[in-house]
Amino acid sequence: MTDGKRHRKRRLTALLVVLPLLAGAVVFLAITQYQSKAHKLEQSRFGQSSARQLAAQVASDVVEGNLLTLNVTVAQLTRNEPLEFVGIYDESNQLIAQSGKEARAHTSYTAEVTFHDSLVGRVRVTVLHTETNLLLLGWILLGLGVAYSFLIWRFTTSISRWINHEPQSQQADGLVIETPPQAYQGPSEECILVVRIRPARHLEQHFDKFFKAANLYGGIVEQTTPEELVIHFDSPDAMYMATCSGLLIQKIAAKVNGKVAFGGTLDLLNEEPEKIRKAASYLASIAQGNLIATDEYSLLSDRVELQSFHHALVDSNSLIKIEGLIDPDLLNHQASQLATKD
Repeated sequence: MTDGKRHRKRRLTALLVVLPLLAGAVVFLAITQYQSKAHKLEQSRFGQSSARQLAAQVASDVVEGNLLTLNVTVAQLTRNEPLEFVGIYDESNQLIAQSGKEARAHTSYTAEVTFHDSLVGRVRVTVLHTETNLLLLGWILLGLGVAYSFLIWRFTTSISRWINHEPQSQQADGLVIETPPQAYQGPSEECILVVRIRPARHLEQHFDKFFKAANLYGGIVEQTTPEELVIHFDSPDAMYMATCSGLLIQKIAAKVNGKVAFGGTLDLLNEEPEKIRKAASYLASIAQGNLIATDEYSLLSDRVELQSFHHALVDSNSLIKIEGLIDPDLLNHQASQLATKD
């Protein structure tokens, strides 16, 4: 991986991790703020409701001065209800019954005690101060954040390729190799690549390498003679896939041990496939180390380097020699991997 790709991968990782985590932190803070406000509102409603109900309940006992009943009542409330303090005052604001201890930091709620529309006292209650337990939510979000960060780190390369339409990686017998995307998405076309490898023993010796080079680009391999392979491609970008496969086989043949003579030609199939196949086989036999194609191939000149092809035995006006891809780095890398694979 080049330094530029590493930097892009790091930036993409940072982008995909930092932004969602920041968004998650903002959402978490918003949730905690909302929960805190909702909790305080519920506490306020409960405190006010408890004070009003208590004031109505103890009105007659306050008038009668029934202190025993009042103390029993407030004791039951602090024991059975989430109340921290309950106090009952007479009309002179003197404390006449209480239970619990009032904390100044906590909010108290008061209500007037009335009897026949006359003010006879008041009550004050303090609700137990509890915080919303967000610890579990925090741990869940933290776990999700860690899992998300790991997945992004693990699949950043695939995500980057998907976003940028870069080549996809494939695994073949321990080799990590990449194939270029098919840029053309029109109707499917059928193309053949005929490859001649001489002497024939080299085709037998290195057949697995050539087979993988063809299969890597979607080619279906057929061995017709001891020194010839006919490789079929059927896809919207079949000519380009066949070109990549042919150039890769050409590079492998140049890298393996021994003097390997390569010749290749490719052509689109039509209603006379056998005629085209025979013509392609003959052209491959005289290609003299080159990969050649018909002049229809000039449609792909934006992705490949082309030169004219001349040979005394054929009318070469309609033939083109394929020199290589505009960007040969990928094929060079694949050839180095496949050529050294036993």
